[in-house]
Amino acid sequence: MTWQIHPLGALLASAFAVTMASLFWWMLRVPPSVPAEAAKARRALDAVGVILVPIIGRPYSLKAVELACRLGEIQKAEILLATFLEMPLSLPLGAPSPQAEGDAQSLLDQAEAVVKHHDLPCRTKAQRAREAAEGILALAREENADLIVMGVTPKAVGARSALGRTAETLLRRAACEVILEKTVA
Repeated sequence: MTWQIHPLGALLASAFAVTMASLFWWMLRVPPSVPAEAAKARRALDAVGVILVPIIGRPYSLKAVELACRLGEIQKAEILLATFLEMPLSLPLGAPSPQAEGDAQSLLDQAEAVVKHHDLPCRTKAQRAREAAEGILALAREENADLIVMGVTPKAVGARSALGRTAETLLRRAACEVILEKTVA
């Protein structure tokens, strides 16, 4: 019995051997090490379930909503849109303010339309607080927010803060990740 090697058979056998060798190399190679900080950041974004987005009547708030939607698309994260009515110390927190409440609801409706466009679950809240930052921090704790996304615009040079009081407070005191979406005026 004589064996004959057909050129097509030899080509197929070679292709199979190269494919198998490549597969084994890919399976058995040690992946490059990733810095711990990068791995932690990746895990933090992979575990996002609730994204809190504070809304004010500025265009950069809607840009922050858009960013939150893009960050939450893969995990189908819930977007929690919130606006805060800052009540002065001279008034009780429950003092009626129909004009401000109507404006707040209008802002939330605009932001909710952006979220619905991305087909993500969405809730809205209009709350009263003495300071917006304190209200945002309290709501983030109450709702177990995994991420806060807030739009900011830099203030003029020479001001006490380049970011603003609310953004600085969130960066310092929030128990979850905070992402600031900066809009240049």
